[in-house]
Formats: sequence, structure tokens, C-alpha cells
Amino acid sequence: KKLHGMWNRAEKILSDILGKSIDTISIPNGEYCKEILNIAYKNGLQTIYTSNPTTLIKRIENIKLVGRYAIIYNTKAEDVIRILSSSVHRFRMKFKYQILQVVKQLLGTYYSKIKMGIRKYFIK
Repeated sequence: KKLHGMWNRAEKILSDILGKSIDTISIPNGEYCKEILNIAYKNGLQTIYTSNPTTLIKRIENIKLVGRYAIIYNTKAEDVIRILSSSVHRFRMKFKYQILQVVKQLLGTYYSKIKMGIRKYFIK
């Protein structure tokens, strides 16, 4: 219920700012669970973007789950071209993503703490 209430507040704020209803979201870190999908479905969402690097579009109920390839602050133009043109490069990104998912599961809540510590050290 708490998550549902938070979604309703966020959706109202965004709708007011944009002047139209929200039908597409991008999930932080691309991680979702059945509860998120149920809330999305009940609130009329049509598309959810995840961090799963894939070109395949998955459907659950009437919601499209669309993966994406991460383009971040230090991504070079040649990296984007490689993503677009090389299935081998996309496979490597997918493999790296899957390994990271295993690491996240193994570390649990420690993963975020370690990640933030590393960021503080390297990104100044």
C-alpha cells in the first residue's frame, strides 16, 4: 500500500507538470517486481523501461517492458556506434549485466553501500 500511495503522489505531480496523464515510466536501476507491475497495470501504464540491455520487448498483461543499453556521462560516440552495429558488443553488455545481477543478489543491501563508496572515491 505504501508503494501504491507513493506512485499515486508521484504520478499526480508529473501529470500536473506535463499537463497530461503518465503512461510510460523508467524504473530506477531497471529493477521491478510483481508488485510494481501490478501498480503499473492498475494505473494505466503502457510502457516500462528497464536497465536490461536487450532489443527484445517483453509483454506482461498490457504493459510493454522495454530494455535499454546504458548511455552514461562518459560513453563515447564510438561506443554508441558499437552498441548499434555489433551483436557481439551487445552480447558482452548483456553478459556483464547478468553477472552484475548475480553480484547484487549475493551482496544484497551491501551492494548499494559498496557502489556508493566506490563512486565517492572515483568520482569527485
